[in-house]
Amino acid sequence: MFKRIDKLFDEVAASIPDKDAVIDYESRLSYRELKIISDNIAGNLINSGVAVSDIIGISLPRSVNYIAAILGVIKSGAAYLPLIANQNIARTEYILKDAQPKFVITEDEKLKFSSVEIKIINSLIYESPRHEIQARDSDLIYVLYTSGSTGQPKGVMIEHRNIHTFLTAYENLTGFGQQQNGMTICPFTFDVSVWEIFSMLCFGGTLFIPDEKEILDEKYLAGFISKNKISNLYIPPSLIEKLTNELRRNQVNH
Repeated sequence: MFKRIDKLFDEVAASIPDKDAVIDYESRLSYRELKIISDNIAGNLINSGVAVSDIIGISLPRSVNYIAAILGVIKSGAAYLPLIANQNIARTEYILKDAQPKFVITEDEKLKFSSVEIKIINSLIYESPRHEIQARDSDLIYVLYTSGSTGQPKGVMIEHRNIHTFLTAYENLTGFGQQQNGMTICPFTFDVSVWEIFSMLCFGGTLFIPDEKEILDEKYLAGFISKNKISNLYIPPSLIEKLTNELRRNQVNH
């Protein structure tokens, strides 16, 4: 039986409300806190006119707020469209014109786009009644745009049931449990980030978000992995050898 990803998260949040759900370089949210904030974001979006099957852009720094925004968007029935906050403006404008999102969520009040209205994240996290929506597992969960290396970027649309099938297969293959710690180092515009995020939040793990300025530094990453007991992660091929060697050095030194 397929389930929407937000429903899977809510079930986990109800069972382990006090466990850390997501931790970034300066703050953390428990499952209870992340559920409350994402519910508030969803309620505010719905009250702003967001409907099932709408698309909502997210242009935020990599942080607990980005994760809360993703969950809030999908709880509103919409699909999230990840954007890179400092991305080339012409590329962003092209994506927005092509995807036609209802809003873009950002923290930068000065940020303006020619084709879409912005919503400031701090205005969405305050308490708001969340109305029930007629959402289905066949609804879109996200739209990701390709790199565009062979021309203009193209949007890839994925449904909730596709991600549920993928995560269920992963759980069955790995025997995943609630004691796992995972981290996300991929840009949220890259599809591997979907696995990084939801393989934690849908099964009771803790998602760590390292400092974006340091994620390509193998010494920083090795220390981060060891310190936080990370057992679930994606390693870019270009970093595998360097990071493995650094982790071995850390093990010898400790």
